[in-house]
Amino acid sequence: MKRIIAIIGTGKAAETHINGYNEIRGIKIKWIFSKEASRSHDLSKRYKIPNYTKNYNDILNDPEVEIVDIANKNYQHLDFAEKALEKKKNVIIEKPIDIDIKKTKRFYKKYKNSDRSILIVYQYPYSETFKKLGEIIHSKKYGELKAYSIKHFS
Repeated sequence: MKRIIAIIGTGKAAETHINGYNEIRGIKIKWIFSKEASRSHDLSKRYKIPNYTKNYNDILNDPEVEIVDIANKNYQHLDFAEKALEKKKNVIIEKPIDIDIKKTKRFYKKYKNSDRSILIVYQYPYSETFKKLGEIIHSKKYGELKAYSIKHFS
């Protein structure tokens, strides 16, 4: 069974997420959203994503979409996340969650009262720790990586 994802945003973070998903079996990116249709259309063609839209409701009303990955402008994260949560979608949010602490606290309360999952993405691709981890994984010294969990303190 494939997990069906929609990507919100068309910038560097969105492309990073798309590239990551394309490395994972069992993931299908079905939609890409941008308020500028030309940007979502360009990415949909480049990455062979079947649907693009500038109408977020297209994504929210698609019963196949299980996960909404929000990688757009920081001040818009929770506007999209709250609507996704209301439509019973799981949410991935690129850091920061939002720039408004009151909105963030309100969202947290909604999330705690839901049966959905939220993942906040923190990426450290240029740290020495993660460079070394990447080398080890790609070397397959310990076999094929199935999953990992890491605590990283900077």
